Amino acid sequence: AKTFKVSFDRLDPDHPTDALAQSLFAMAACFAPGEPIPRWLLKETAETAESGIAEQPFEDALIRLADLGLIERESNGDATLHRLVAAFGTAHAASDAIRDAVEETAAAAAKRDNDREMPGPLAAWVTHLRAVAEAAAARGTTLAGSLLNSLGYHANMIADLDGALGSVGVHLRE
Repeated sequence: AKTFKVSFDRLDPDHPTDALAQSLFAMAACFAPGEPIPRWLLKETAETAESGIAEQPFEDALIRLADLGLIERESNGDATLHRLVAAFGTAHAASDAIRDAVEETAAAAAKRDNDREMPGPLAAWVTHLRAVAEAAAARGTTLAGSLLNSLGYHANMIADLDGALGSVGVHLRE
């Protein structure tokens, strides 16, 4: 944690790029650790939290996080946080407002993908939906039910009975 804090503390909250980088880091920490976060999902979350974020400042903030070693950038623009870095981020950077924005964005995106009744798009980021849904359920937020329902609906579409039952806390007995 001390090592990550050194990097995180190099972000100056008075500098616009660094302030956005701090927010993006906190948002990214709320998704599934160790899994690539689709760039569009992180951008939509940032727009939910801060509204009106232009493309270049968003990209500059991601570059800043990568330069500090807080995220890894994939060739397609996705971002990945190491599990330990993500744990630091959720403990030290993610506020309730950030968590709310992540939940709101994930709920809207899951609904949009499920409404298409084509499981492919959601399958690409379902690990993040599961992580956000589980965190929302643990927090007892109002979106927890919607997130879990979306997760169960997706599992049903792909005929994943164990996944559908697991999304609502039901497990089949052997």
